[in-house]
Amino acid sequence: MRNTTDPSQKDCLPSLADLLDRYVQRQTAAHLEGLGHAEPDGDAFPYDPATSQPIDPQLAWKEACVSAELLQLRLPTTRLHPPEWPALIARLESATAVPLALGAFPQQVRQLEPLLTGEWSALYPPTIRPLTAQAVQSWAMQWSDGPGRLLGAGVLRLLGHLDAAEQLLLSIDAAQFPTRAAYDNEFAALMWQRGQSEAARNLWQQMPDSPVSHFNRGMAELFTGDRVLARAELTRAAAGLPALGGWHHLASLYLALAQAD
Repeated sequence: MRNTTDPSQKDCLPSLADLLDRYVQRQTAAHLEGLGHAEPDGDAFPYDPATSQPIDPQLAWKEACVSAELLQLRLPTTRLHPPEWPALIARLESATAVPLALGAFPQQVRQLEPLLTGEWSALYPPTIRPLTAQAVQSWAMQWSDGPGRLLGAGVLRLLGHLDAAEQLLLSIDAAQFPTRAAYDNEFAALMWQRGQSEAARNLWQQMPDSPVSHFNRGMAELFTGDRVLARAELTRAAAGLPALGGWHHLASLYLALAQAD
């Protein structure tokens, strides 16, 4: 632990002005990349019954691609984010049962109150209200390679365009992937969001063991199945996910829920 009473160590600490300058530089860079916070839409609300932090678009996009890295799927080198990504994710409703898959990110769970009731089965399947996003559909269809199309399907699923996501998945030749894990994970996530929990759980069970499959099996068991199995799978997921990442924190949250009396 740093001893801040030592003058020699105080000299190594950045000043408040330096920290502010770095923050401004990061936010400026994010805006230039199209990943800055969305501008207010002009609507005013007299009160907000539940407080939640705004979603960082840059962090959300990074987390939305984590499953590819964990499943050794090489996404397009450009990995361009969808059009109007900051505005789109700002319009998403708070989620509860979020699978670790392309397009999804742990910051979707913005309100903890529903999870604290213990009635987790009542929170699934989710009510999906598709967001209008014509530009995103064009963006998703632009990819000619399998990994790009998987990413596009994941974003369409995130926004509630489930039929379009399925059509894009069906257009992919799964044989082009070194392994089917990433492909099967996206199909399972789509079935999960459609409320086809048993089919999704079966497909996740068939996938090789990995932090992704452990997370999704545990999450599915928590909301629709066996809490004992959920604890076992989420323990493995939390141990295998990067400790500083949002998915590790969400796995730890789900695990705490599974362990609760």
